[in-house]
Amino acid sequence: MSFSHKAFEFDWLRFQVELAPLLYRCLADGRVQPLIEFADQFRDSLAGPYEGEPLEPDWQRNLGDSDVQEVGDYALTRYYSPAADKGLGETWMQVESRLDDEGRHSLLGTAFGPPDNEFDPGKMGSYFQSPDGVRTSLAVLKRVGIKELADYLSLLDTASKHGRGVYVTF
Repeated sequence: MSFSHKAFEFDWLRFQVELAPLLYRCLADGRVQPLIEFADQFRDSLAGPYEGEPLEPDWQRNLGDSDVQEVGDYALTRYYSPAADKGLGETWMQVESRLDDEGRHSLLGTAFGPPDNEFDPGKMGSYFQSPDGVRTSLAVLKRVGIKELADYLSLLDTASKHGRGVYVTF
């Protein structure tokens, strides 16, 4: 199975205020209803996490497991556009293998959630970078000179200029 590195400019500060505390609690206690209520409240500003289509009023009928991970995946779209992927795609493993630990961390970021149940809706990895983390990642990855990083560096540069974070998922 191959992994596809997807990366998005992310409204980190708004996420920290609005959803992060709720998502963390739901990951810790397994309760999904507060996330469903959040998604219903902000449905007009959410999208499907795969194609980026606007959510319909009956969006819950598209859910499979209806667990915290899946509903959190939908709720998270309030802070990024799923259609604006600037990740490395299938080439990420070749790029990642050419980097040191600092460079690899710059491709990803930091996991979110309690250690025993981190946010990972795709079950292949999900990571966040704060605005400060984005600036650090940009500086680190600019130095390595790997041409396959061009789109990702552009994303980091734009996010940095906008004072935003980055969301990376597989």
